[in-house]
Amino acid sequence: MKSLKFDLTDLLAGLMFVAFGLIFGLTSWFDLDLGTARRMGPGYFPLLLSGVLLLLGLIIILASTRRQGEPVGALA
Repeated sequence: MKSLKFDLTDLLAGLMFVAFGLIFGLTSWFDLDLGTARRMGPGYFPLLLSGVLLLLGLIIILASTRRQGEPVGALA
């Protein structure tokens, strides 16, 4: 069985995108009025942007499994 190799920096970046997308999406869904597509409320656009963040995060996570990158070093 082939071991799964991935780029750790891309994986962490993708997870960060997904986390921010979930936080902003849930905040928009529960705390703001969404309205409709014809009469958008204050939570409509943030919900759409959080969906884009989630999608980008998932794409980055999938791309991180296709190649092996450099190891994450210590911060300067």
